[in-house]
Amino acid sequence: MCHRKEMLQIRPCTLDSLEEIVNLENLSFPDPWNKNMFRSDITSKHIELLGLWMKEDLIGYISIMILDDEASINNLAISPYQRGKGFGHYLMENVLSYLKAKKVIKIVLEVRVGNKAAISLYEHHGFRVVHTIPDYYKQPMENAHVMIKEMTQVD
Repeated sequence: MCHRKEMLQIRPCTLDSLEEIVNLENLSFPDPWNKNMFRSDITSKHIELLGLWMKEDLIGYISIMILDDEASINNLAISPYQRGKGFGHYLMENVLSYLKAKKVIKIVLEVRVGNKAAISLYEHHGFRVVHTIPDYYKQPMENAHVMIKEMTQVD
């Protein structure tokens, strides 16, 4: 698990961190988002792109669209060099607390059916599979699970 929480900081990403985000994205996914997609997230009034920094190094991020009392997790990545150390759980716990404070009651996301680590992370935090979308991802072709978490007062 994560033993260096005192060195971690979650903060909004800025255009200054765009290159770091894109580099991490390219290390993390076979069909990465491009720079313009992240630029759009950073400048959107409905999307929050939050980075997880260890000291000055970006080690993860999450993109969340918030509309009224619902949220969608659009993208989440932890550096391949930092996986398995609890940083995904740390980021998710903090983001769920943040969303609860914003009065979000439902969170939805899509995840590759073969991404067992991500599915396990989401299930650990109360998400459940509600639907599978055939051939949702294109490179490589793969189905997606739609997962939902209903927020409660005890989350």
